[in-house]
Order: sequence, then structure tokens, then C-alpha cells
Amino acid sequence: PKTDPSVWSLGSFAFNGFQVSTYFATDAAAPSIFHALIQFLRDEPRADRLAVLTNDTRDTTALVLPQPGRVVPLIECAEISSVGLLQLDRDWLARRVLLLRLAIALTLWVGG
Repeated sequence: PKTDPSVWSLGSFAFNGFQVSTYFATDAAAPSIFHALIQFLRDEPRADRLAVLTNDTRDTTALVLPQPGRVVPLIECAEISSVGLLQLDRDWLARRVLLLRLAIALTLWVGG
């Protein structure tokens, strides 16, 4: 964490030529945490999409990030491996946060 222990940078990865930056925010829908998340993300380098993972079980679809991306419940894209390690399904996560961008690119490619 930089200034707030509730927001963490997890790194980034490439998916079909797009850069996805991942973060973790505890209880992302809580107003104070979401404010800290917005402040944190404003200082981060731009990526094609942001994926903010959270342990929050509330509806996060209305949360608007300062860069294109989504807040995604951790339970939707992670599982515990047979040896007890947390594993993220990066393909699923990338598709989830890049869905609109990939649809637009496909439309442009097919149409012209």
C-alpha cells in the first residue's frame, strides 16, 4: 500500500495486446475506502483497463473508477489451489474488464 492499507497494487498483465492493471481494495463499496481507492488510482500509470478486486459482497457495478475498468468481487475470479495458494483466473478477469473494449474492436474489425 502507498498511503492507505486498504488499497494494494497487485501488478499488471497483458491479454490479447491489452494491458490490465490489477488492484485489491478491502470493502471497496464503503465510502471511505472507495474515496481512498480513487485517490490511489489517480496517481497510478494508465492502463487499457483496471481490475479492482475486492472482498466486498455488496453490489459494486455502480462504482465509477477514474480510469476505465471495473470493481470485481474476488470470489468471482479467484480460488484456493490444492496447495492452499490463491489463484486468479486472469483470462476471466481480463475478459470481464475488457468486455466493452473488445466488443468495439471486434465491431470495427468486422465492419471495416
